[in-house]
Amino acid sequence: MFCTTFKLPERQTYSALKILSACQYIDYIDEVDTLSRIMILVEKRELYNVEGMTPEMDNVLELILRNFAGVFSDYIFIDEPTIAYKHNIPVNKIYETLLFLSRKHIITYIPRKRTAYIFFPYSRMEPRHLTIHKEAYEVGKQRLELRINSMIDYVSNQTSCREAKILKYFGEENTCNCGHCDICVERKKASPSEKELADGILYMLSLKSRTLKEITDTLAFPAKDIAGMVRFLLKEGKITYTDGLLSIK
Repeated sequence: MFCTTFKLPERQTYSALKILSACQYIDYIDEVDTLSRIMILVEKRELYNVEGMTPEMDNVLELILRNFAGVFSDYIFIDEPTIAYKHNIPVNKIYETLLFLSRKHIITYIPRKRTAYIFFPYSRMEPRHLTIHKEAYEVGKQRLELRINSMIDYVSNQTSCREAKILKYFGEENTCNCGHCDICVERKKASPSEKELADGILYMLSLKSRTLKEITDTLAFPAKDIAGMVRFLLKEGKITYTDGLLSIK
């Protein structure tokens, strides 16, 4: 509304408000969700003889009268979806009733909206006295660069879990791999399954007893994975270790 009234470009106006806020000339609060407001303009007896009212509309009006004290004397905040849920009425019927009554000049109805607010913490200063500090630009520039670099890193990254990267961007430090993003899925495909590794070790030992080095040199798996699986098989009692040789049990 502000930009429309004064014929200003929205994007540049938003940036200018952010800079003025950084310089502490104003307090700019991004969009705030405000509830709908209503006030009844006529006497109560006139509500029972409104031309064009349907039984459904009568029911909605009765609910408002029953649940919102003071609606005849001042604006009252209402939440249409909550009313609809509590009383099992389609929310569009509540909107239709309120708009109908508003057109009939029975009530004043101000629908909910999202709007931004500007507060002046000090006396409003004339434009010729405004001084825009360099820091106001620099802080905004640094934040923008951080967002852009984070996005580039997220898109071009081929090694780190994408979900973990998102969580880290929003301040989560102790993150772990999600296991279902494209990076994690590809990593699972590239790494050997535990069953394949265990089967390979057991097959070699079924032929004859061997040293760990023989197994490591023969199987096409990382040495640390082989050593870990050997420890697991020993713990499970499927193989034994005697005089430097591994044997199947």
